[in-house]
Amino acid sequence: MLYPVLSWVGCMTLRHMSIKQKLILTTMLTTCVALLLVTVVFVTYELVTIRRALRHDLVTQAQIIGMNSAAALVFDDRQGATETLETLHARQNVVSAALYTASGAVFATYHRDDISQGSMIPIPQPDGYRFRANSLDLFQKILRDGEPVGTIYLQSDLQAMYDRLKRYGNLGALALLMSMGVGFLLAVRLQRVISLPILHLAQTAKDVSEKRDYTVRAVKYHEDEVGLLIDSFNEMLTQIQERDAALRASNQALTEQQDLLLQELTEAADYVTSLLPPQLTGAVQTTWKFLPSERLGGDAFGYHWLNAEQFAIYLLDVCGHGVGAALLSVAVMDALRSHTLPDTDFCNPAAVLRALNMAFPMEEHGEMFFTMWYGVYNQSTQQIVYANGGHPPPILVTDASPHPKKVIQLKAPGVVIGAMPDLQYVNAYCDIKVRSKLYLFSDGAFEVTRTDGTFLTFTEFVALLARPSLSGMADLERLFQDVQTLHGSQAFDDDLSIVQIILDPNLGRGLC
Repeated sequence: MLYPVLSWVGCMTLRHMSIKQKLILTTMLTTCVALLLVTVVFVTYELVTIRRALRHDLVTQAQIIGMNSAAALVFDDRQGATETLETLHARQNVVSAALYTASGAVFATYHRDDISQGSMIPIPQPDGYRFRANSLDLFQKILRDGEPVGTIYLQSDLQAMYDRLKRYGNLGALALLMSMGVGFLLAVRLQRVISLPILHLAQTAKDVSEKRDYTVRAVKYHEDEVGLLIDSFNEMLTQIQERDAALRASNQALTEQQDLLLQELTEAADYVTSLLPPQLTGAVQTTWKFLPSERLGGDAFGYHWLNAEQFAIYLLDVCGHGVGAALLSVAVMDALRSHTLPDTDFCNPAAVLRALNMAFPMEEHGEMFFTMWYGVYNQSTQQIVYANGGHPPPILVTDASPHPKKVIQLKAPGVVIGAMPDLQYVNAYCDIKVRSKLYLFSDGAFEVTRTDGTFLTFTEFVALLARPSLSGMADLERLFQDVQTLHGSQAFDDDLSIVQIILDPNLGRGLC
C-alpha cells in the first residue's frame, strides 16, 4: 500500500523539476545505485570469505586438540585432557570447548575467562559445523589408529567477523559519500552540455508563444539529437512564419470582402425596406412595424387596391435568411404588385396561392419555400375573403363601442408555398360589420424568447394584441414595447413584421 503512494509522490515531484534538476538527480541516483550494488557484492563476498576462514581455522584447531588429547582419552587422563584444552587461551575467538568419551560422556571442558565455568556444554552431535547468530559450533570425532576414541566440541564467537564487516561498512559508506560528492560536482558541471541547449530551446518556444514573433530562431550548440531537434524547431518556425504571413494576407482580403459584403447586404436590406408599402388613410387605414434581424431575412408584406371596391392584403415569410431568401420575397412581391401571374384572378385568394405555388417551386429556388396569407377586403359586401399557405392566422379585433370586443383568428387550411406541385387552396370568409383592426404578422413576432429562457406562446401574443393601448400610444408601438420587454433586448433572432389595417365600413368607399 505504501509503495504505490511513494511512487506517485515521486512521479509528481519529478514532473515539477526542471530538466537541469532531473539530469543531476538521474546522475546521482545512477551513481548511488551502482555504488550500493558494488558495496553489497563486496560485503557479501567478504562475509563468505570470513565465514570460510573461521570454519577452516576452527577445523584446524579441532584437529590439533584432537591429536593431542587422543592418548588422554584412551588412558583416562582427565588432567592431561584439561591441560590440552587450556592451550586454547591463546585463541581469543574460542568461547568454550569440550572433550567427550566414545560413549558421549563429558571428559574435559574449557571456558574463556569471561565465560562462567558452569556454562552448559551441549550433548555430542554428528560431525560438522553450525553457524548461529553469534557463534560457530563444531563437532568432530577423535580417531586413534583409525578408531574413534571420543569427540571434540569447539565454540567460536563471531566478533572478529562482525568487526571486520563493520570496518568494511564504514569504508563503503565513506566511499559512497565521497563518490556522491564528486558525482554531484561533475553532474552539476557536465549536465550543462545537455540541459543548456534544451533550456535555450524551451525559452525560445516560450518567447514565440507569448510574443507571437515567428522570426526568432533557436541557437544550435552541438551536432547531436538535441541539435537535430533545434534544426527541426527552426524549420517549423520558418514554415509557421510563412503560413502566418499568408494567413494575414488572406484575413486582410477576407476582411475587405466581408466589409464589401456587409455594405451590399445593408444596401439590399435598405432596398427591401424601400419596397414596403406606404401607410394609408381613409376608408382603409394602414400602419406597420418592421424590425429586421441582424441577418438579411425573407419577410415581406404589401397591400393595394385591386379596383374601386376590393383591397388586397398579403404577408409572406420565406424560410431561412440571407440574400436568397430576400430575393425570393422580392420576386413574389413584384409578381403580386404587377399582376404578372398568368391566368390568375387576383381577387380570388385561393387562385393567387395556387398560382404562386406553381410559379415558385422550391427546387428552382434553392430549396426555399415560404408561408403566406392573402386576403381581399370588399367594401361593398363588407366582407373579407382569404386563403392561407401555412402562415400564422391573422387576428381580427372588433373595435366599435358599445359592441363587445371580439378577437377572431382568420384561419384557413393550406400548406406552405413551393413545397409540392398541384396543391389546392380554399377560400374562407369573414364579415366586417363594425370598425375592426386586422393584424398580419410573421412568426418572428411571437416566437420570442423571454428573459427566463421560455418562449412566448401564440395565445399569449394574441392576448397582447387584444390588450387596450395606453393613452396616447399607438397600438403597434405598445405591442412592440411589450414584446421587447419580454425579450429583454431590442435585437431579435428573426425578422419581426406586424401590419395593422383598420377596416371601417361606416367611412365609405375608398379610391383605387
